[in-house]
Amino acid sequence: MLERIQRAITAWRHAPETFTVVHPAHPPLFRLGKFQLHSGEKSYWKIDCDALTDDDWKALARLIAERYKFGGVVGVPAGGMKLAAELRHYVTQRYPVLMVVDDVLTTGGSVVETMKKVKVDDPRRPSFIYGLVIFARGELPKDVYALFKLQDNLEEPIDVA
Repeated sequence: MLERIQRAITAWRHAPETFTVVHPAHPPLFRLGKFQLHSGEKSYWKIDCDALTDDDWKALARLIAERYKFGGVVGVPAGGMKLAAELRHYVTQRYPVLMVVDDVLTTGGSVVETMKKVKVDDPRRPSFIYGLVIFARGELPKDVYALFKLQDNLEEPIDVA
């Protein structure tokens, strides 16, 4: 434990502007380290939407609902489930659009797979199906949109202790 504290102090001395103290109950949304993403890719940074509070999810749902109209919503397991639950409050039956939602997109595979599965599982679904993610860290596939799109050059390697 003492060694961890000493490393944190050393890190703070070298870059105090980037140092944050994080309470375990509130993990950071953006984390640096060595991660294997859901897509299988490796990255030195991660967007951890488990850090979002219920109020954050409600605010994100409202931002989305102000920009998009939809008649149904499906969440990509597991990342899109909280967002889908909040977006159900904004479903407008008269719109023939189904929105497939997820929290973070890297390759888009999960969103596209869910969009295809929804079409096959229930042909009565609206003919307009599109995907929407909160954060896109990669290229957006056809008919998938992002609330926030991150710059492509974020995969430059850095030395993280």
